[in-house]
Parts: sequence; C-alpha cells; structure tokens
Amino acid sequence: MSRLFRLFLIWLPKLGAGGLILLVRLTVLDADPPLWLSWSTGIFTDEGYYTLDARHEALFGTLASGNFHDRLLSPLLSVTQQGVFAVFGTGLLQARLLSVVFGLLTVYVFWLALRRAYDSRTADWGALFLGLAPPFALYNRLALQETPTVFWLVLAFWLWTRGGRLAPFLSGVSLALACVFKGLAVIALPVALVRVPPAPNNGGAGREPGEAVFSTLTPPLLGVGGTLLLYFAFWYWPHHAELSRMAAFYRVHQMQPRSALSVWLNIRRGLIGGERGVFPYLLALLPVPCLLAAHAVCKRREWTQADKYLALWLGGGLGFCLLSSYAPSRYY
Repeated sequence: MSRLFRLFLIWLPKLGAGGLILLVRLTVLDADPPLWLSWSTGIFTDEGYYTLDARHEALFGTLASGNFHDRLLSPLLSVTQQGVFAVFGTGLLQARLLSVVFGLLTVYVFWLALRRAYDSRTADWGALFLGLAPPFALYNRLALQETPTVFWLVLAFWLWTRGGRLAPFLSGVSLALACVFKGLAVIALPVALVRVPPAPNNGGAGREPGEAVFSTLTPPLLGVGGTLLLYFAFWYWPHHAELSRMAAFYRVHQMQPRSALSVWLNIRRGLIGGERGVFPYLLALLPVPCLLAAHAVCKRREWTQADKYLALWLGGGLGFCLLSSYAPSRYY
C-alpha cells in the first residue's frame, strides 16, 4: 500500500498538470483569440482560408472556387480536416479540435523525447513549460497550419533520440512531412545532419544495447530526400504552376528583404521591435524558459548531440524570424 501511495504522490502533480494543459485548450474553444497574441490580423482570418477546401469538399464534393487553394499548399492537413468534417460535421469547433489534438500530442511526444535525450525531471519541466506556454497553448486553439507542423518536427526529434537504423530514417520522413504541412518548416531541415550518439547513456539519445555503432547521418537525409522526392513527383509537379505562383507571393512579397537596409531593419525589429520582434515577444510571454535556455547555452561545457540538435533548431528559427520581413508570432 505504501508503494502505491508513493506512486500516487509522484503522479498526482503530473495528472494535475496534464489536466491544466487540457483545460486551457478546451475552455470556450469557439472564443476569439486575444488581441495581444499577434499584431497580424491572420489570427482572425486565416482559419477560414486554410480550411476552405476541406469544408467545401466535405459539403459539396469539390474544391472551393477562386484562385487560392489551401489544398495545394498543405494537402495532407487539408485531407485530414476533410475527414474530420465528414465524420463530426463542418464547423469552427471541429476544425479547432484537430489543432487541439495535434497540440496535446506534441506536448506528450516532447515529454517522451526529453526523457530519452536527458532525464525524467527535464522531461517533466519541459512538457510543463511547453504545454502552458501562452503562445503555444493559444495557437493550439486555432485551426492554422503551425500546430500540426510543430507536431511533426517534435516527432522527428523523438525518433531521432531513439537511434537504431529505422528510427533515424523515420525521423527524416517526419521532418519532410512537416514541410508538406507547411513549407516554412524547411528552416528545421539542417537538424537531419546531427548525429545520434553511438550508445545509450542513462536514458540519453542513443542505440539499443548490443547494437553495433551505426552512423545515422545518412538515414535522416534519406528519409527527408525520399519523402520530398515523392511529394515533388506526385503533388508539386502536377500543380507546379499554381504552387509556384503562391510560393512566389509568400517568398517575395512577404518574407524576402528588398535591400541591406531592409535586412538591418528586420534584425532591429526582431531584437527591440516591441510586439513585432521575436525576442521582446518571447521574453515578455515566456521569461523563465528564455532565461533558462540562455543560462544553459552560456554554462554548458560539453554539448551532447541532443543539445546540438535543439540548438540548431532554435538557431534556425530565430535566424529566420530576425531576417524575414514577415514574421508574426505564429512562426515563433
């Protein structure tokens, strides 16, 4: 009985935290997002744009009319949304519930990955910080592309921590799927170059006991390359005219700096630009995780492969948000 009581005391805080993580995502799910979540009006308009084809297919059996098709930009997400609408009906709550599910799965898979890469205490705190982070929790309540995309990125990290022969390949597949869900995920692809440690170490990222040392540099890249090659052959190329036009708009008119002055202004905005800057935004809404991350970077003497993976992931994301002319908080 005493052992069961100890287990109860250990799991009670975790169950309470899990309930809170669930509660902040489901409470009044049809409410508008708060104004401070983003300076971009996309948080009020883009749910309609990025569920348009799925809703139209579920209701009428055809894509929506017009020259914008979210089905072309994110085919797998659109088909998943269509399936949800066909089973549970078409509406805002159904669309948002899909994001809630992806968000909860992301927190759980992140917890699994941190347990394997570091230890259980790191995993508990990491999942708590991610699960209750205001921007992440609130974007999990919106039917946008970012939440499902982040799930595939975190799943790739967990698969990477498992080592072996198959998991690194599947990690690359998951990275590619993130890009299929939202093209901006390409900024995370360099993590496929990080090697997994050759042997397990107290739950750290590594290989199964007794397995020969095996370089995992190639399998993630094969997973990424093979999956994107299939996407290019069977989806991008048949629709390349429309996709090229849409991609050019996002790249040229929204993100691409026009001059060296634009680059400098973007960097300045990102560093000290108030609500439009990635650093002020994250420091204001996530001060404790930001300070802990900075402390870890400064004090770390020996970097593990997991450290390098996450640092490369973080550095790529921050670098993009500093350089891009369009970087609303949904990208953070």
